[in-house]
Amino acid sequence: MDVRGLVVMLALCVGDLLVVLNQDTPKCFMQHVNMSYLQAPITNLNKQEQTKLMTQICGQVEKSLTCINPVVDKVKPCMTDDDDLKILRKLADTVPEALKMICNDSGAMLLKLREPLARSCAIELAPTIDVCMDGMSNSTMEMALSRYTITECNEVYKMRDCIINRIRDCGANTYLELFNLFYRSLLSLTPCK
Repeated sequence: MDVRGLVVMLALCVGDLLVVLNQDTPKCFMQHVNMSYLQAPITNLNKQEQTKLMTQICGQVEKSLTCINPVVDKVKPCMTDDDDLKILRKLADTVPEALKMICNDSGAMLLKLREPLARSCAIELAPTIDVCMDGMSNSTMEMALSRYTITECNEVYKMRDCIINRIRDCGANTYLELFNLFYRSLLSLTPCK
């Protein structure tokens, strides 16, 4: 199934998926994570207190990874193509690695992601991805990832460069590391290098 087919298939499952995403997943997340920790003002804390807080937050968020599986389980029946299931699994499998990256070095990246600039850039991420993906041709969007040739790979590289440049322009380079992690993970499903 191509990307467009995937979108159509997912649209058919939207009802169940929306319940999971809008109700079940946040409820699950809040059962694992003390939200007051996430909202705690950290600028008033010394380095030792920040480290302790980040360790607590990261430990709780790590436990919340169990909240991903119900989402994956709800989406799976909507997918009839092996490539689509591989993409879904690859994304879900990359989340723990991203969390590990964020929590490394006593949550140094998490601290950066809480800064005002990073927060304002986060709002721009989804529109950035949409704008950059608009540059991809319909044939590339409809083709199975495993069948990409140099032509399609060049479009993928152009999209990647667009996203990277927009993240840099925003000024929150911390997101580059996370983007590159997911990008490399998904790229491994294609012949692109």
